[in-house]
Amino acid sequence: METSSPQAAMRPDAGAGEPSSAMSPSLATVARLCEEQAIRSPEAIAVVYGEEALTYREVNERANQLAHYLRKRGVVADTLVGVFLDRSEAMVIALLGILKAGGAYLPLDPAYPRERLSFMCQDADLGFLLTQAGLRDVLPAHNATVVCLDAIAEDLDRASRQNPLSSDNCSSLSATTEFPDGTT
Repeated sequence: METSSPQAAMRPDAGAGEPSSAMSPSLATVARLCEEQAIRSPEAIAVVYGEEALTYREVNERANQLAHYLRKRGVVADTLVGVFLDRSEAMVIALLGILKAGGAYLPLDPAYPRERLSFMCQDADLGFLLTQAGLRDVLPAHNATVVCLDAIAEDLDRASRQNPLSSDNCSSLSATTEFPDGTT
């Protein structure tokens, strides 16, 4: 059966042997959609950053490893996790891993002014903060548990690559802060 739209591709009757979701794409979670894409096209390129290219399978498995790690450390539904990373493939994996763990993320751009970052961290009352060792010294004041992704690489390598049991519990929290000038 040929499908002509993303909506048709997500129908339970989309095609024999093809993964499908009972939900329409607008109701499916980002985590579930990524899992299904990893099943449909595991070797297709999903993320390219510089010389690094990752397939859907690799992105899904690495995000799963991070999700399992975060769950073991206490990330549960709606735990707010700050992401203080430069734009890279690691950021994509971090965002997806947080969602798969059931958490919500607050993006913290290292290029933001320090005062703004400090306000965002304090206002959000982060439970965890994902970063890399090279950025740790420029972190603003916060009370979150810091997780340096490069420092836990061996732990992540040992974590399960399987999809977490329930990745549909993605956050209902809004992780956006709006400032008086209208920026977020």
